[in-house]
Amino acid sequence: MIQKASLGIQRLKVFLQEVINSTGKSCHIETLKGIFKRHKLVWKRYRKSLKPERDELLFEFFKSELNSLEQQAKEGTIDLMFMDESSFNLNPNVPYGWQPIGQQILLPAKRSSSNWTVLGTLNIHKQRFYGYIMPEACTAKTVVEVLSNLSERINNKTVVILDNARHGMHQYIRQKL
Repeated sequence: MIQKASLGIQRLKVFLQEVINSTGKSCHIETLKGIFKRHKLVWKRYRKSLKPERDELLFEFFKSELNSLEQQAKEGTIDLMFMDESSFNLNPNVPYGWQPIGQQILLPAKRSSSNWTVLGTLNIHKQRFYGYIMPEACTAKTVVEVLSNLSERINNKTVVILDNARHGMHQYIRQKL
């Protein structure tokens, strides 16, 4: 029972019914919660992640490159900006569930369009942010337009880090820039 709970029981009432059906014994939902807590499980939100898909060797390489760029930005030889997007939807779908204390159960993330998208660039060292709001999903064409717009505002050598974009998006952006 505890092993199944630590795999991420989302709906306690459904799980309680399974316990009753498999053991033939009744149990109060608060008793079940107490058992989970005694076995160091906590009720918290699951997290979506692309981490299982990443190539660790490439990740370490780019982490090292990023450290080098950070150092150059601190020295003032380049401006370092980060670009990312966030989609906002009024229908959140990340559930809560019982999980071992100190651990986070990750759910597979799916890329999909949402109601509103914010695309922004941030220069941490100069504390500058440029944001763009759009009522549709971000496309490679939108990214190119935003980068083109940004290029008119910068004076120094600037490196922009794009995070988690799809491969096809990167190819389109390289062609246009």
